[in-house]
Amino acid sequence: MLILPTGHHKGITLHELLVAMVILVIMCGVVFAAIEPALQEARLRAATSMAIGQLQFARSYAIANRTSTAVFFDTTRPGMAVMCATASATQTSDQVSAEQTAARTVAASDTAWIPVTTPAARYQALPGGITMMDVSVNTATASATASTAAMYSPATVTNVTPILNSTGDSGQLIIFSPTGQGEDVSITLQDARGHTRTILLDALTGRCDLANINNDQTKPSMSNP
Repeated sequence: MLILPTGHHKGITLHELLVAMVILVIMCGVVFAAIEPALQEARLRAATSMAIGQLQFARSYAIANRTSTAVFFDTTRPGMAVMCATASATQTSDQVSAEQTAARTVAASDTAWIPVTTPAARYQALPGGITMMDVSVNTATASATASTAAMYSPATVTNVTPILNSTGDSGQLIIFSPTGQGEDVSITLQDARGHTRTILLDALTGRCDLANINNDQTKPSMSNP
C-alpha cells in the first residue's frame, strides 16, 4: 500500500486521497448547480439590456441624422446590430403613419439597409444560452401604443447588406422614422431554463421598456418607467 509522507503526521493512503478528491468534485458540482441559475439570469439580463440599448441608440441616431434607422435582429447567427437606410430610402414625411408604411415597404428590399459603423451600433452576439424567442409587430394600426391591447404577428424576415460575411444575413428589422417614432413591437428573449423577458416598443413615442406579463392579458403591458 502506498503511503504518502506527511512529516510527523500519520500518512494518508491513496484510498483516502481518492475519497477526498471525489468529495471535492461533488462539492464543486453542487456549487455549480447552485450558481448556474444566477448565471443564466445574468445572461438574460445582459441580453435584455443589450437589446434595449440598441433600440435606444437606433432611435437617437434616426433623430440626429434625419434618416430611417432600424435594429436588425439577426436570425442567421443570434445577435443584433443597428442599420440605417440608404439615401434613396430615407423618408421625409412628418406623418408617423406614412413614415411607418414607407419604412415597412423599404424593409422588404435586400439592398435598402447598411450597417451603422459606430461602436455602439456594431453587431453584438447574444450571450451563450440566450435565444431570440420572438420579434413581433402590431401592424393593425400605426396609432396604437404599446399600452393598448393589440394583436401581434412575427416581423417580416428580410435580407440586409452583409454584417459578418459576404453572403448577407437574414433577420427581422425594427424601424424608427426620422422623427423618432417606432413600431408597436414585442421582443422576447429566452434563456436555457425557458425563462423569458419581453421588451415592448411604443410606436408613438419610440420608447421601450420591460413588460409586465399577466396570464389574463392579450399582450403584456408596459411597466412603469
